Amino acid sequence: MIEIVSFMTNDSDLGTSELSVIIPVSDDPGIVECIRSLLSCCEGLRVELLVILNGASSEYSEGVKRSFKAESIIRILEIERRSIPAARNIGVCNAQSAKILMFDSDCRPLRSDYLWTVMRGLDAASVIVGVVRFRTASRSAVSQAYAALRQLDYDLHQLERLYTPNLAMRRDVFLQIAPYDERLATGEDAELGYRLWAAGFVPQKINSMDITHWQQTSLGGAVKTWYLYGRAKGAQLRKERGSARTLLKALPYIAAPIGSYLRKAGSVRSTLWLRPLIACAFQAGCLIELSLPWRPSP
Repeated sequence: MIEIVSFMTNDSDLGTSELSVIIPVSDDPGIVECIRSLLSCCEGLRVELLVILNGASSEYSEGVKRSFKAESIIRILEIERRSIPAARNIGVCNAQSAKILMFDSDCRPLRSDYLWTVMRGLDAASVIVGVVRFRTASRSAVSQAYAALRQLDYDLHQLERLYTPNLAMRRDVFLQIAPYDERLATGEDAELGYRLWAAGFVPQKINSMDITHWQQTSLGGAVKTWYLYGRAKGAQLRKERGSARTLLKALPYIAAPIGSYLRKAGSVRSTLWLRPLIACAFQAGCLIELSLPWRPSP
């Protein structure tokens, strides 16, 4: 097990890699396809792929190690607890590059020059975001509606919330803003995004830096995820001490976190029944978090 508790701050600690790609994963069989898709984009680049096994089963961990034992650019780290923000923090701690790309195991690059595009983007800007296209291969009505709503939410709020998949930044920026809030089960990317904006960093959007984010969920899973997103939003508001101005500014998003209830979500028209459920879950999570006393990060 590797457990890092502090960040490296000296550039002399960096290796020869030009880009570090951080991928937290816990028992997702799609990690093999994910890694192979990234490997196909690595030609001509000095890239390291940091796979962070967070709370993965021993059988899964051994399988991942066997699959990529011959790949020298892949580094596999393990932590016992299942925590995505902790995994991302540990990934940055161990990164050997001055440029960091956050990725997810259920994402796939859409272009063979994807990593080149990330590299060039970080030459010109300190924080960049690409385009995420939410898709599902499932025939489930829940998964199809959920993918459409995720796309709508992303299109409306990406530059404000900075969802982690397809977010890249220079390492010194992360160290200035870091770390991800490890008390959050999810939504840690949105919370970090709020702090990036507050610190004056303006993310640059790159349309040619695009990926597919595959979605498959149950009704309970969708509701739980948006409840946790609400908790993350409440945590961000409490950090700002819940001033009246801040709350008023956030109110439209809290009231309708996936946009107008009548706004069309892609080609899927059957999302109306799902919207109020996940909106109510988000609002409940936000209100519960706001009701708690603020605790500084440990």
